[in-house]
Amino acid sequence: MKKALFVCLLVIFTSCGSYLSMNSFYNRHKNDPNVSAVRVPVFMFSFLQGLSPEMNGLLNNVNDLRYMQLRDISLIESERINAEMSQIITDRFVEVYRKNDGLARTVYSVREKGDVIKEVIIYTNNGSRSTIVYLNGNFAPQTIRMMAKNDGFESLSSSLSRQYQPNGMSTPGITN
Repeated sequence: MKKALFVCLLVIFTSCGSYLSMNSFYNRHKNDPNVSAVRVPVFMFSFLQGLSPEMNGLLNNVNDLRYMQLRDISLIESERINAEMSQIITDRFVEVYRKNDGLARTVYSVREKGDVIKEVIIYTNNGSRSTIVYLNGNFAPQTIRMMAKNDGFESLSSSLSRQYQPNGMSTPGITN
């Protein structure tokens, strides 16, 4: 009962707050403990190409690519992040796919302008770890559909995670 009341109050409080965007979410959480945050500069896209033909086509149209992983989060933090992401997605995006399994979430959402997809958010939360992949650009709906169908976003997320793992080297465009 206390958890439900807390979540309800949190949702009400966040809905009365300022406008939430992916940029504000990223800036607010990039300095949290146990966070890997990557804002990939355009010149680094070439390192990510070559994963698949779909990935090459997708990255040719990207203006902004961000990856964030929040690890070892508590149940309360997980609920808060779920509420924040739901608010961002509900405000401006269309959910293409959602799977809720208890506190675990998988959400694919897009923001369209006419027949072009302008933004994509891939959000997963397993209760102790949240992962967000954000893409901004001009995408054909067929490309996004193919990426979702072929687990291309999971490949992108895994590739970003491997590419930017701390190994003692400094990589431009990385915020840990």
